[in-house]
Formats: sequence, structure tokens, C-alpha cells
Amino acid sequence: SGNNLFAGTWNPGVFVSSDNGDSWTEKSSGLSQSANKVIFSLAINGNNIFAGTRNGVFISTNNGEEWEWSSEGITGKEINSLVVDYNNIFAGTDNGVFLSTNNGLTWTGKNAGLTNKIIKSIAISGNNIFVGTSVGNILLSTDLGDSWAEKDLGISVTSVRSLATRDNNIFASTSAGVILSTDNGDSWAEKNIGLPNNGAGKLAINGNYIYAGTSGNGV
Repeated sequence: SGNNLFAGTWNPGVFVSSDNGDSWTEKSSGLSQSANKVIFSLAINGNNIFAGTRNGVFISTNNGEEWEWSSEGITGKEINSLVVDYNNIFAGTDNGVFLSTNNGLTWTGKNAGLTNKIIKSIAISGNNIFVGTSVGNILLSTDLGDSWAEKDLGISVTSVRSLATRDNNIFASTSAGVILSTDNGDSWAEKNIGLPNNGAGKLAINGNYIYAGTSGNGV
């Protein structure tokens, strides 16, 4: 957010760096309970920073100096992923997909057609919303989550760990490695040359660069 880089940790919470990661300062005021300091996901919408925790969503409007509960309708759920699309904020949880249209004040479930409700990742490409589940499904919604359709990956995977999009490219990090779709999920191709055998965990895209965080093998 601006010159600030935010990192979510597994307790004690959120850290902020303003010097490209050379130094970090803890910013967890308001994240009082230990479950609230386990940060699974972060998202930014203007001056609002959202933190997905083990116990719902929190919001900061002052660069992490203070955090406030922002979880009506989503309390008690693990927020595995957050993504912002203009005024729509989607949360992937251990019990389905939820949508907020009022900056996190209230949340509504969007689970019609979901074959598995343990959502590990969410990504948006134009009007398409993709989710990845803990059992290896990728599903697509074209109506803001009102309905979901499963996409055939063409390979057997046991989990979808991360999703990332750039233009018409949709990358998925799975238990079988990284796969790519260029046709809104209708077909997928494996993209694993150079990756370790255990594939990738989290994916991030910056311009033409794609970063893959692995389990034990670095970036």
C-alpha cells in the first residue's frame, strides 16, 4: 500500500515495512486474541487494509496502526484468501465463499454450486471469479458468486494452493505443480520446468514476472 509492504504471520500478527523489507515493525493492535493473530491473507482496497485471520476479518484504515473487527456474517471462520474487485471483497474460508459490498461491514455467503466449501484460493480475471479448493477443484463464477461451475483440470490433484491471474492467463498452484489456462479454465497445461518436485505453494504476479513460493526450496 503506497510505500508500505505488509506481511501476515502465524502469530504475532501483521508486520509492516517501509524500506522494501530491510526492517519490519509489528502492527497488531486490535488483534487481541491469539486466533486473530494468525494471518492467512491480506488485501488492500484504497486506504482500507483487510486481514483474514483464524477468526474472521479485520480492517485497518491507518496503515495497520489499529485493527477493528469487520466480520458480521463471517465470524468464527478461517479466512484463507481475500481478493478485492472494485467495491466487492471476496473471502475464501473453511466454510465457503463470502462477499462484502460495504468494505467488510457485513458478509453474505455465495456457495450455490460449490462442490467443496474449503476454499484455499481466489482470483479474479475480468468478470470471472475462480476459486481453488482443498480437494483439488477449481470452480468459476461469472455472476459475482451466485453460482459456480467446476472446471476440468485434465489431471488429478489433491489441492489447489494458490491462484493468480494476468490478462487472460490463469495460473494455479496445485499438488501436481503449476498449471496454466488461457481460456477461462476450459483447458489447462502443466508449467513445471525448473520447479522442485513438490511444486509451488503461493503464487504472485508482478508485471511479466511470476513468483512461486515453495515448501523448503525457496522462491
